[in-house]
Amino acid sequence: MQTQNRKNENTRIDLLFEATGFLVFYGYVGSLIMGQMFKIGPFLTWLHKYSDKVGIEDVPALHEMVDQRSARLQFILWSFAVPFAALGMALRHDIMTLIGCSSMSLGSIIFLFVQYKIFLKEPVKVR
Repeated sequence: MQTQNRKNENTRIDLLFEATGFLVFYGYVGSLIMGQMFKIGPFLTWLHKYSDKVGIEDVPALHEMVDQRSARLQFILWSFAVPFAALGMALRHDIMTLIGCSSMSLGSIIFLFVQYKIFLKEPVKVR
């Protein structure tokens, strides 16, 4: 019986390590990369498309290059999905993990959509 308790204890510790690794990788590193892309993407696009037009015609500001509504939706979805999935992993709750990871996938698709609009489309005009 004592061996079984020790095995369960090791399994719980392993699950916590997995959930912590998930949080560090996706919560910190993934969010850092996405955040930097929201800064670098508009700047490089603006530099490539509009730097030679400054002073000659009206050019958009950097904040006009990003669809703020979609970016906010992506941020909120990602911010709740990552800890939700990690908690599901730590609790061994498959449905919770699936919902969290599916929400992360949806957040990633929204991220790609926003980046597509930045890189390939004309900027969004702020009214």
